[in-house]
Amino acid sequence: MKKSIKIILILAVVFLVLGGILFTVTMSKLNWDFNALDTNKYQTNTHEITESFDKISIGVNTADVSIIKTQEQTPKVVCFEREVEIHNVSVENGTLIITASQNDWKNFINFFNFKSPRITIYLPKADYSDLIIESNSADLFLAKELTFNNVLTNTDTGDVKVNSNVKENLKVITDTGDIDVYDICAYNVELSVRTGDIEINKLSCNDLTVKVTTGDSELNDVQCKNLISTGDTGDLELVNVIASGKFTIERDTGDVEILSSDASEIQVTTDTGDVKMTLLSYKIFVINTDTGRKRIPISTEGGLCQVTTDTGDIEIYIKE
Repeated sequence: MKKSIKIILILAVVFLVLGGILFTVTMSKLNWDFNALDTNKYQTNTHEITESFDKISIGVNTADVSIIKTQEQTPKVVCFEREVEIHNVSVENGTLIITASQNDWKNFINFFNFKSPRITIYLPKADYSDLIIESNSADLFLAKELTFNNVLTNTDTGDVKVNSNVKENLKVITDTGDIDVYDICAYNVELSVRTGDIEINKLSCNDLTVKVTTGDSELNDVQCKNLISTGDTGDLELVNVIASGKFTIERDTGDVEILSSDASEIQVTTDTGDVKMTLLSYKIFVINTDTGRKRIPISTEGGLCQVTTDTGDIEIYIKE
C-alpha cells in the first residue's frame, strides 16, 4: 500500500514538471503573449441607426456595454464581438433593441478568454425614455451627458457604473458585481447586490434604497427624503448624507458608521455590529443594547433616534 502511494506521488511530480516544461516552451514560442492562447475569433461590426427611437432594450451575455453621448447626428452601435456571438441590432416600435445571437453552447467553450467583447452605443440626443439592460457577466456604464426617464439593469457578475441622470426610477440589481453611482439626480433609487459593494457619490433623490448581503456600502454627499439600507454582514458608511425624512438601517454583523449626517428621524438595528454616529443636530435618543457599550449625549429635543443592538457598541456624538 505504501509502495503504491509512493509511486502515485512520484508520477504526480513527474506530470507536474512535464506540464511546467510544456507550458514554458509554448509561452516562449508565443513570446509570452497570453492573448495568443485565446482561440476565439473577434470582429468589429458598426451599425448605423437610421430609424428614430426613444427607448433602449439590451440583452447580452458577456459583452460589456457602454452608453455615451456623441457629437454626431446619427446614433450608432459598435460591437467588438466574437464570431460565435454576433449581436443583433434593430429598431422596433421606437425601441432600439440589442440582443446576443443564440448559438450552440459548445461554441463558447474556451478556457483562455483574455479579450472582453464590448458594445458601445453612441447617442446624439441627451434625453431618452426607458433603458432596460439584462446581462450575465457584462459590465455596464452610463455616461454623464445622458438623461433617462427610467433605468432598470439586472446583471449577475458584472459591475455597474451609473453617471446618467434619471428623471423617475433608477433600479440596479446585480449578484456579485459592484455598483457605483456618482454625480446624478434621480427620483427614486433602488440598488441591490448580494456579495458586491455599493458606492454612491453625489446623489440627489427622493427615496433611496440600498440592499446588500455581504457587501459593503459607502454613501457620500447624498441628499434624499428617506434612506432605507438593509444587509447581513456588510458594513455601511454614511458621510454627509442628509435626509429630510428618515434613516432606516438594519444590519446583522455589519458595522454602521454615520459621519456628518442627519435625518429628521433615525432608526438603526444591528445584532453584533457596532454603531457610531456623528450627527448634525440633537435628538431624543432611545438606546437598547444587551452586552455592548454605549455612549450618547444628553438631549431632550429633536426627532427620535432609536438604536438597537445585541452585542454591538453604540457611540453617538453631535457635531459642533
